[in-house]
Amino acid sequence: DTTPPNQPEISELSIDTLDNSFEISVSWSESVELSSETTSGFEKYYYTFVKDFPLARSITIDSTWAETTDTTIDSTIESEGIWEFMVAGSDVAQNYSEITYQTLPVDFGPPNPPDSLGYTVEIISATLTWRKNTEGDIIKYHIYQKLLSSSGDYDWVKIGTTPYQVINFIVEDLPGPSMYYFSIRAEDLFTNMSDFSETINVWYEPPSPHAEFQITYSEIFPLEIIFEDKSDSAAVNLAFWNWDFGDSTTSIE
Repeated sequence: DTTPPNQPEISELSIDTLDNSFEISVSWSESVELSSETTSGFEKYYYTFVKDFPLARSITIDSTWAETTDTTIDSTIESEGIWEFMVAGSDVAQNYSEITYQTLPVDFGPPNPPDSLGYTVEIISATLTWRKNTEGDIIKYHIYQKLLSSSGDYDWVKIGTTPYQVINFIVEDLPGPSMYYFSIRAEDLFTNMSDFSETINVWYEPPSPHAEFQITYSEIFPLEIIFEDKSDSAAVNLAFWNWDFGDSTTSIE
């Protein structure tokens, strides 16, 4: 006997969530040729659950053989995503049918807001940081800043997004000395959005200007002195120079 049995059909696939654990019920149709044969110790069907993300991550939860045409699996894995159920048949000669696949979305609702928030301040920027969410199906983080709206109120405005692997964000070109307010939200595979995180309060004050010049001059009459600006203009927006010649005279340019 080298003929495989017919491919079984999945007749029911359902899930209940209890305290962030899984209870999955599955039943399938038995092939006629399998039910008419004597198994002689060989099981007829197998089932397995695979958690499959579009994030190149997958986890095999259970894989076993079963002679029955229905089963319930309890799992304490506290995660969610797109699960795939697979079932196939095997006859007494150990010929295997083609595999039947069916997917099942598992969604526990919105993720928790990011926590362990922090920041560092550079010359003209601030880097926001947070801890990676423990939920396994986070796909991105959204960064918000509280800004003055046209109505005169301060509202959260999204200023950027990072993929799930990145848990920091650089806010560039801070305009001047002030307190800035930021918050982070997490988004999962099912587009559920978390609440806003606690506010990150960032005090930013630009550094004071520092003048630095390279000086060259002629050694013959008439004397010519050349000042070449070497100041760090990236640190601040330089507006003008105030020259003090040391003889009680000054000049602004």
